[in-house]
Amino acid sequence: MADSTVTAVEILGERYQVRGASSERISALAEYVDQKFRELQQSGHTIDMKRQAVLVSLNIAEEVFAERDLRGEEIESVRYRLRQCREFLAEVEAES
Repeated sequence: MADSTVTAVEILGERYQVRGASSERISALAEYVDQKFRELQQSGHTIDMKRQAVLVSLNIAEEVFAERDLRGEEIESVRYRLRQCREFLAEVEAES
């Protein structure tokens, strides 16, 4: 990537150098991931870091899938309304 910059972020006290186009976006993503790890740690269960990473990843993947499903439903709703508009316009055009 020619436009990429390196942004230093911190997740669970560990510092990482992440390359990407937007420092603000990278920082926001890292903050979100850090928050998810901290929420898991607050559950009170002692889990090794590898297991935490898997659980956090699954949690975030579930959020992505739920959002994808919602977007799919919204797209279908828009398509349905567009079909209705086309049918209405065809009827109006046929009447003229």
